[in-house]
Amino acid sequence: MKIKLYLLTCLFTPFFFAQAQRNCSTHEHHEKMLLEDANYRTARQQIEGFNKTQRSFKTEKTNTTIIQIPVVIHVLYNKFEDSLTDDQILSQIEVLNKDYQLLNDEVNSIPDEFTPVASGSNFRFVLATRKPDGVATNGIERKFTNKISFSDNNDMKYSLRGGADAWDATQYLNIWICRLNNNLLGYAQLPGGAAATDGVVINPIAFGTLGTAKYPYNKGRTATHEVGHWLNLAHIWGDKTDCKGDDLVEDTPPQSMPTYGMPKKQPSSCGHNSMYMNFMDYTDDAGMAMFTTGQVARMEKLFAEGGFRHSIISSKGLLLPDGKTATDNNIVNNECNSENSNDIRGKAKQLKGISLAYGKIDKSGKSEWFEFSNNKVQSNIYITLSELTADFDIALYNANGLLLTRSRRSGDKPEALKWNNAEVGNYYVRVYGYQGATSTNCFALQTQLSKVAFKTNEEEVLVNETEKPEDIKVLQSKVYPNPSSYAANFDVNLEEEGEVNIAIYDMVGAKIKSYNFNSLSGFNSLNIEFGDIQSGVYNLVAQSGDAKFKQRLIVSR
Repeated sequence: MKIKLYLLTCLFTPFFFAQAQRNCSTHEHHEKMLLEDANYRTARQQIEGFNKTQRSFKTEKTNTTIIQIPVVIHVLYNKFEDSLTDDQILSQIEVLNKDYQLLNDEVNSIPDEFTPVASGSNFRFVLATRKPDGVATNGIERKFTNKISFSDNNDMKYSLRGGADAWDATQYLNIWICRLNNNLLGYAQLPGGAAATDGVVINPIAFGTLGTAKYPYNKGRTATHEVGHWLNLAHIWGDKTDCKGDDLVEDTPPQSMPTYGMPKKQPSSCGHNSMYMNFMDYTDDAGMAMFTTGQVARMEKLFAEGGFRHSIISSKGLLLPDGKTATDNNIVNNECNSENSNDIRGKAKQLKGISLAYGKIDKSGKSEWFEFSNNKVQSNIYITLSELTADFDIALYNANGLLLTRSRRSGDKPEALKWNNAEVGNYYVRVYGYQGATSTNCFALQTQLSKVAFKTNEEEVLVNETEKPEDIKVLQSKVYPNPSSYAANFDVNLEEEGEVNIAIYDMVGAKIKSYNFNSLSGFNSLNIEFGDIQSGVYNLVAQSGDAKFKQRLIVSR
């Protein structure tokens, strides 16, 4: 861009009818910040000056090291449905990682002339496992707010204004999810603004691919776009009309204006075909597909020595409370690249304790092998296979390769198997496609060892729980984080004031712990401390009047 400074925020307004358009008040916010914040003016000059002293962004990336970015999701909700499920949040993290690594399906739709400059980055977005104070977390914080919706004045970033305070912006990417006035989709703060407001804001109607996400913004591209701003990218048309704009990236063609909707034919502008599929344009989610090599280089330059976001490289946000790296100890192959597949038992991926591993089977007849050790006498093994889009099965083998048990549910339903009273030694898990089934999507494999005898029947009933399902009134509530180490939150909406009784049962139906709360009508957030409960899988049952709630709870220590 020919000017030296760039905007603080970008706002999206969705269109749900053909005559409306998504727009961005980029220039107005830029001018506002330049007038009101001298520190911002100085910071923007320094950031762009630093960029000019570095290697050119013209043709290639300059950083080859994987850059893990700890992410915290602040979910602000006035209505229970806006509290978002973990699955919806995880779907957004998956989209970010695919988009920023050029692994998204839309890559195949990129026009031939732009394919040579389409580029993946070294960024890996990971939900934080540790809070700034060192306490374990799943990277998701939910908070009830009395505000029905927010404007773009950053109120959602302050607890005293009905929002949630940012975590240390030098260590985390803060993402706030909240309803926005006038159906705005979201906005982001570029590098250089105040730390208290540093991050991205997204409307739940445009977050992730499930739940509250609404067409045509249900493919997670609002977050991809806004995080691009957080990483110092401008809009591809440079926020100027008549071909006078410049996005400070040399391999993006000039463009006189944004592209809306889903172009039926190749649009052109300023004597060139428009790169309408760029994540920094304004097409619908399904129309976005790529960043360029120059854009990736510009983003990654922030993490170079002396760059504005360099401190995130040494963030403790992905450490466990004991100081170990979470991604090194209980998450395996989160990248899930097909070239990392291991079709030989002797090359099985190593798992530890309660482990979450990812894999992919995209070739018929292939399989994935995982290995773990049981070091305790009479331990019980529990394994689940989820996030399936094909008919995959799992099998458990001992150290000698003898088949012990397997799970073979039909279709893409989750699989689960147990092996109680396991002997000390090594075990192998094989994931394979039924009759050669394949998928380009990742599966999730979770293993757990416990002294608790596991069951795998999803319809199991607790001891003394005799009511028929149709006789039970559902209690509108949620438990998080889950898994958790020492405590969990239980959010519940009550129709009237009353007592909430919560009990935790082991998998054979024995009550381990109980809690009683006197709660008001409406929203309540109750804290459940686990005390001396050991690591394992449990059932949490809550009851208020004739309404009940039951959820599987994993305690991981």
